[in-house]
Amino acid sequence: MLTESRRRALAIALPLLYAAAIFVQSSFALPELPRRPPEGFDKFLHLLEYGVLGFLVQRGIALGLRRPETTWLVAAAASALYGGTDELHQSFVPGRTADWLDFAADVVGSLLGAWIGAAALSGRASRSRGAPEG
Repeated sequence: MLTESRRRALAIALPLLYAAAIFVQSSFALPELPRRPPEGFDKFLHLLEYGVLGFLVQRGIALGLRRPETTWLVAAAASALYGGTDELHQSFVPGRTADWLDFAADVVGSLLGAWIGAAALSGRASRSRGAPEG
């Protein structure tokens, strides 16, 4: 079982490590693929990637707050802003480009991930207080 301080440290470290992984991954040119993926598949990957980031950021900033559901919009904005900086970063990487549709997918993923994180924490808080189900 994690102590409260370790749980807090982990909740703060995870989104930072994940953001660092996104930066590193974006620093490499895209590999040549033997087969072209389906049209729009990269947008789904952006949505998923930033959904995870939004979720992790929301969980990290919600610590210690009584109403974690109020943090989802801040977490989504921070994650989406990071998505914008990542697109800008990619414009300087050979073989990569900045794409506003990728950024749009980053924003949608950030919103969804942060909202899901807040909903999960809110539901858990309700259950721990003994609120009736339903």
